[in-house]
Amino acid sequence: MNGIRLEVDAQIIHGSSAHIKNLTKCVYRTGVNIEHVVLGILATAEVVASPKQRELGVAVVNLGGSTTSLAIFEQGEMLLTSCLPIGSDHVTADIAIGLRTSIELAEKVKLTFASALPGDVAKKDEINLRELGADADESVSLKYVAQIVEARVDEIFEKLDKELKRIGRSGMLPAGVILTGGGAKLPGIVEFAKDKLRLPVSLGYPVGVTSITDRVNDVAFANAIGLVQWGANGDPTVESHRGFMGVKPVEAVTKQLKKWWQAVRP
Repeated sequence: MNGIRLEVDAQIIHGSSAHIKNLTKCVYRTGVNIEHVVLGILATAEVVASPKQRELGVAVVNLGGSTTSLAIFEQGEMLLTSCLPIGSDHVTADIAIGLRTSIELAEKVKLTFASALPGDVAKKDEINLRELGADADESVSLKYVAQIVEARVDEIFEKLDKELKRIGRSGMLPAGVILTGGGAKLPGIVEFAKDKLRLPVSLGYPVGVTSITDRVNDVAFANAIGLVQWGANGDPTVESHRGFMGVKPVEAVTKQLKKWWQAVRP
């Protein structure tokens, strides 16, 4: 065939060069070389979303501390990636402001008592902040805490829905939304997301990965496991899928996790 023009549909992912340089500098200082740099949410999607889900249409959302990342797939192709400058740390800050307390104490309140559904919390339910380390007795309504959390969670999912509307997929992803990251462990967030996004919502645990410790079977570890899996497989977009560790992908992940566990174990 003879042609005069070449066209391509592409997704261009860009980031702050200063941010990337700081990250790579931190890694190099540990004595570890960098083979590739990859957007974290793409690696996460490799271990929490099945090929069938990516074919039908699915959104993978990583609720991190300072940011919320999003990747949308359909017909096996990536339609959109986005990173929102808002995350679970903002929920902690809101609780600290609302209760007029420290960030450390607010984090304890969030992890132990917070909920994204104020309607499920009785008005009479209270906690004493002294039990969590406060200097003085102070009773706080758990319903009030839930209302604070709900307001920030609503903002996060409102912004996520705007991203879906950009590509005409608001309420129109058959495989729904998969939530990962530490923020996804907030009680009630799955039910809240279902109502807000009008889509099926589930928590995203690493699939097909075995480890010497059950701690990695956690939504908070999905991003880290995804990056290890990405490295073990090589670039998933390349047809060969030859792992540059020279072993099978799952075995490679297990081997690497064993090394890390032995290194950090006291």
